[in-house]
Amino acid sequence: MSDSPTPTEPPLYAKQPLFNRELEVIGYELLFRPQESLSITDGNNATAQVLLNSFTSDDPVLANEDLAIFVNFTAAWIIQGVPIDRPNCVIEVLEDVNVTPLLTSSIRAMKHQGNKIALDDFDLSLNTSQLLPEADIVKIDVLNLPKTEIKNTVRVLKRHKVTLVAEKVETQEMFEWLLPLGFDMFQGYFFCKPEQRHDKLVKPPKQTTLSLLAALMKPEVEFDDIAHELKSDPVLTVKLLQLVNSSRYARVNKVKNLEEAVVIMGLDQLKRWVSLIALTDLDNKPPELIRFTLVCAYAMEIFATDLMSDIGLSATDCFFVGFLSRLDTHFDRPLPELISKLPLDPVVMNAIVHRQGKVGEMLTLIDNLMLGNWDALEKQPVNVPMAEIFRTFLRSEQEADSVYQILV
Repeated sequence: MSDSPTPTEPPLYAKQPLFNRELEVIGYELLFRPQESLSITDGNNATAQVLLNSFTSDDPVLANEDLAIFVNFTAAWIIQGVPIDRPNCVIEVLEDVNVTPLLTSSIRAMKHQGNKIALDDFDLSLNTSQLLPEADIVKIDVLNLPKTEIKNTVRVLKRHKVTLVAEKVETQEMFEWLLPLGFDMFQGYFFCKPEQRHDKLVKPPKQTTLSLLAALMKPEVEFDDIAHELKSDPVLTVKLLQLVNSSRYARVNKVKNLEEAVVIMGLDQLKRWVSLIALTDLDNKPPELIRFTLVCAYAMEIFATDLMSDIGLSATDCFFVGFLSRLDTHFDRPLPELISKLPLDPVVMNAIVHRQGKVGEMLTLIDNLMLGNWDALEKQPVNVPMAEIFRTFLRSEQEADSVYQILV
């Protein structure tokens, strides 16, 4: 693969969400694949090409102008003036920039164009403190600062009219500690990591959902078994009927009963939709976690269909591998404990819990794509060009997002 992006090679990037205090997604930070081998000038051109490609791609997230898009900029990129005609683009000034009069005037010019300015990894001792009068947003790395320093930094920044972002929030506990300090936004993987509290019992409706998933995962499950489970949950039944009557199935005549819906969907589709709908009924989790789970599931299915058909597992089974691999984040229980309650094939079990075998390798690949772990991606034993992998992943995101709009 060439180091330099071309019009036929999509930019490699991941998207990390930013949440407001109600855990609603208000934007994404683009995490680009580094171009370390390029010179500074070439790097600027590459970055401009990446921004152009990503903002004009079919990525539904980037096409949504209601969401803020955060992009890291070095001093050279800011001074050169990479053209961005996107009012929702937030320019992140990196913490290691050398603040000069030229940089400051360039930042003012970008603000004049309508862009917001964020100071990344802010520290009161850094020279970027000089840029506070120009900043709209300040991001604080709460993972690498002592709590006393976080409190002091917030207290000082409250004197300025800036939006405060806590980044690298890794746990639910940390998120809850930060809330009363007055942060406006939160960023990190706390939403996609389980809150490991071993004294926390799995309660209804979570226990009901687990029982339903166990029934659906049986190799010999039949229509009648699923129908029986659905009839015990009227809310789930109503949602399923709404789905089968939606534009996705383009029915001329309205489906009015469960039995007809079961026949129309088919067993594999029925298992999939019932599982997804049941997951959306769980509370106390941000909706983005549902999207995160959907992306993983559909990526596993589409990769198995289009890129890696020799892995020895059907595309439908691969879908459920991706889906089940995120259960711990929804139930706040260890994944091996949850998976042990489901009647799964050992190959599936080892892929989900231990990332073993070809299926496990593909799941790890999807994980790294979603999190932007570029170094790990380069080392994975996959004989597919990275550009093709990324194109396929974008299609997976598009399919997941279309389903997400139906479910939430």
